[in-house]
Amino acid sequence: MTTTQILLIFSVTILTVVLAIIGVYVALVLKEVRENMKKIGPILDNVVEEQKYINDILKTAQVTVGQASTIVQYVNENVVEPIGGVVSLLKMLRGFVPTKSRKSSENRQKEEE
Repeated sequence: MTTTQILLIFSVTILTVVLAIIGVYVALVLKEVRENMKKIGPILDNVVEEQKYINDILKTAQVTVGQASTIVQYVNENVVEPIGGVVSLLKMLRGFVPTKSRKSSENRQKEEE
C-alpha cells in the first residue's frame, strides 16, 4: 500500500466516525424535541382554554360598558337636559320679575323725588 492509499483510508475512516457521531447526536436531539413536543400539547390546551376565558371576560366588559353608556345617555336625555331647560327658563323669567333689591332702589328713588 502506498502512502496515498493509507491517507485516503485514514481520511475516510475519520470522516465515517465523525459522521456517525454527528448522526447519533442528531438522533438524541430529535428524541428530546419529540419529548418536549409531547409536553407542549397540554400546555397549549391550557393556553387555548385561558384565551377563551379572557375572551369571555372581555365580552362581558364590553357589554357592561355598552350598558353604562346607555344609562349615561338616558340620564343625560331625561334628567340633565330637562333640568337645564328648567334652569334656563327660570333665568329668563327672573329677568321679568322684580327682585327686592330693585324694589328698594325704586322706593329710594321715589322718596328722593
